Amino acid sequence: IRRLNAEIAAQKRRSDVFAAIAEFRENMLERFDWKSLQSTGSAMQNMLQIPLVPPRKRQAFAASLPFASLPLAYLLTFALLWIALFRDSSYLVMAALLAYFGHIYLDKSPERGGKLHHWMRESMLWRHMADYFPVELRKMNPDTEFPAGNVYMFGYHPHGIISVGCFVNFATSATGFKKLFPGIDIRLGTLEFNLKVPFFREWLLRMGIISTCAEEWSRLGSGHCARWCSRVLGCTPRCKRSYIAAP
Repeated sequence: IRRLNAEIAAQKRRSDVFAAIAEFRENMLERFDWKSLQSTGSAMQNMLQIPLVPPRKRQAFAASLPFASLPLAYLLTFALLWIALFRDSSYLVMAALLAYFGHIYLDKSPERGGKLHHWMRESMLWRHMADYFPVELRKMNPDTEFPAGNVYMFGYHPHGIISVGCFVNFATSATGFKKLFPGIDIRLGTLEFNLKVPFFREWLLRMGIISTCAEEWSRLGSGHCARWCSRVLGCTPRCKRSYIAAP
């Protein structure tokens, strides 16, 4: 009796699957009017032209990602600390965190031009972010040339709560900085504190973002790349010295 009941249940499952497939086929035929080869081809073409994710949603996701990166970095750090203190009896996580914190303290790359990875600057993600606001970069006088061998400091104003225009224009290639200023190796600057936040700093450094401490600027001023900076009016003395960038 048990074997018979099992066979009946299996047969029922098979019939349910076949019925679902047949129902799906009927729905597709009815929805797309697949009655002939020509109509089927045109229906498939229309389907392929519809983006899986609407452009506005892609742009909104790209714009939200940089804003979410800092709190996510804090959450990841606190989660790893909690695991190291209360869950990891082998102390491997604690040892890895201590080694990483020591690396952050001793690392001088924020003062030496960062760890720029060009593929991160040229990601399609930043183009979606630029289209969301939108953000554009224009040269007031198209005939003005900036020889690549000189050192430059570009000013950005206004600062705003979060300098989205500054980031998109000078930390990414989304708005065509390379075409407008060929040969200039731009570096964006931020507060030194941002380059001390675990994990968040790794993203900033690989975007070519550097520290804006006085020692860094004096070193960069005697280097071989352009400089870009911005002063914020009406803020604390420390914020007034937070120069937003450097080519």
